[in-house]
Amino acid sequence: MKFTKDQIKKILTEEIDNNRELSSAINSLANKIDDLDISIDFLASAITGEQALSIGLRQKALGRVASAHKTRSLDEGHGGEGSMARSQLGRTTELAAMLQSMIQDDSNLEEWVESKITKAHDYLSSVLNYMRGEQLSERELSKPEKKEKEKIVKGMKKSKKDFEDRYGEEAESVMYATATKMAKEKK
Repeated sequence: MKFTKDQIKKILTEEIDNNRELSSAINSLANKIDDLDISIDFLASAITGEQALSIGLRQKALGRVASAHKTRSLDEGHGGEGSMARSQLGRTTELAAMLQSMIQDDSNLEEWVESKITKAHDYLSSVLNYMRGEQLSERELSKPEKKEKEKIVKGMKKSKKDFEDRYGEEAESVMYATATKMAKEKK
C-alpha cells in the first residue's frame, strides 16, 4: 500500500492530537530548540555587537546559515554601566519576545503574571521618560515654558493616583520630567 505526503501528514497529525504525552513531548522539545536558538543568538550578539533580536529575526527569515553583519574583537567587553545596561536591555528584549510568542490574545493569565508584566513595562517607561527628560534638560526653560510646565503639572496632579500606581515612588519625578518635555516641545 502506498501513501501520499498528505495522507502521512494527516495520520501523524491525528496520532499527535490523540496522544497527549506525545504532544507534550513534542512541544517540550520545540520549546527547548527555541530556547537554544535564542541562546545562540545571544552569544552571537555578544561577539558581534549586534542586537540578539535582530540576529534572531534574520535567522528566522534566512535560516541558520545567515551570518552576523558586524564583527568586533572579543577583548572589547570592558564597558561601563552603559554597556551593562545595554546588555540587560538586549536580554530583556529577548525575554519579552519569548513571552510574547507564548501568550496568545485569548490567553487567560494569572493575576500575578499580568502584574509583573505591567510592572516591567512601567519601570522601563519610567527610565525612558527620565532619560528623555534628562536629554531635554540640556537647556534651561524659558519663563513661558516654566509657566507652561507648572500648568501641565497642575493638570497631571488631578490624576496623581494613576501616576503613583504606574510609577510608584518615582511618580512625581516622572510627572515633572513629562511636563518639562511637553513644555519644551510646545511651540
